[in-house]
Amino acid sequence: MADYTSLIHHLEARGTPLALEAADAIRKLLGEKRKPAVFGRLTVYPNGCGALIDGEPLYLPRQQAIILSVLAERPGARVSKERIYQEIWEPDEEPKNIQDAFYIQLSRLRFCLRERLGYDAIDMSRRLGYLLLSEPNGSSRTGKAPRPKDGRRNIETPASSLTRAA
Repeated sequence: MADYTSLIHHLEARGTPLALEAADAIRKLLGEKRKPAVFGRLTVYPNGCGALIDGEPLYLPRQQAIILSVLAERPGARVSKERIYQEIWEPDEEPKNIQDAFYIQLSRLRFCLRERLGYDAIDMSRRLGYLLLSEPNGSSRTGKAPRPKDGRRNIETPASSLTRAA
């Protein structure tokens, strides 16, 4: 069984569609029920072993792949940064400034997903945690209105309404 498990991890780490299909076939033969999580066009395999966007492999460094798989483990639920820290780093190998290291990996992952999907797939709330979204408009799950593309909030003030009227 251990030999098959290492083979499955090796195939999933390759991230190619054929390797991921082979890993799924081995899991079925062994009776394992770990299935990839599907978020719209994004398919995430467990344990940071890979992801696909529209059937094409998404090549990610190990830490970013782990962040993505931790978010995919709990669809529709927010995940705290502390929970993600535990998955990425062992207690004895944590970087000196773990928060900065985490935000660097998270921002790189968000950029990569935004480039390939065309929208920001990770909803951030620093106090509540992080949520993986399956659709461009995350307002249906988070209850928040989407921000404009320039990132600024659309706040109507008396001065702004005067300048628009003129």
